[in-house]
Amino acid sequence: SIASPNLISPGSVLKIPDSLRKKVALTPIVPIAKLQNKTGIIRLKKPDFEEWYDGDLNKDLFQDDLLRTGEESSAEILFKGEPQAIIFLEEKSIMKIRKDEIKSIELKLGTLLFKSANAQNNKTILNVKTNSADSNIQGEEAEINSDEKKASFAAYKGKLDVSAQNQTVIVPEGFGTYVIKGSAPTKPYKLPEKVKVKPMVNK
Repeated sequence: SIASPNLISPGSVLKIPDSLRKKVALTPIVPIAKLQNKTGIIRLKKPDFEEWYDGDLNKDLFQDDLLRTGEESSAEILFKGEPQAIIFLEEKSIMKIRKDEIKSIELKLGTLLFKSANAQNNKTILNVKTNSADSNIQGEEAEINSDEKKASFAAYKGKLDVSAQNQTVIVPEGFGTYVIKGSAPTKPYKLPEKVKVKPMVNK
């Protein structure tokens, strides 16, 4: 112990007992989803890192992880928690895994098919952000396509709400809409045919 602070001179080295250090509780990092199935080459990237690495089967996915599918490749992502939700990411697609208050992703490029069990039409199961619009999926089956200039949204079982330029349209079951970047969503139109969504895998 030091009798007086006046005895501390510049350049002195002080040793502080570990028992006096403030204990900081670390928040556990919890996975949001996992790579349940895949075909071809799947690449993953962690936030704040430049390197991409191979996505192994059953790999846990965390907040802000980027996932990329190669040519002739696809990924099946299972979101943890209820209700069960699965994303089928088609080839040449890039998306970011997120979870704020609800499950959410950022579809930066490509196509995703959404499938959920026991979904409620009045409750948002998944929020999807694209370069052109934001959408909330409220139902069991949907498809979203996105590139740098536009995005399209299809509600196959259940409904979507799609927002852009401070305007929101409700897309009922069997209808779709599209958004050109910088414009509001179009009036919903009747879909010509239903997408073929793979059956859910029970594990």
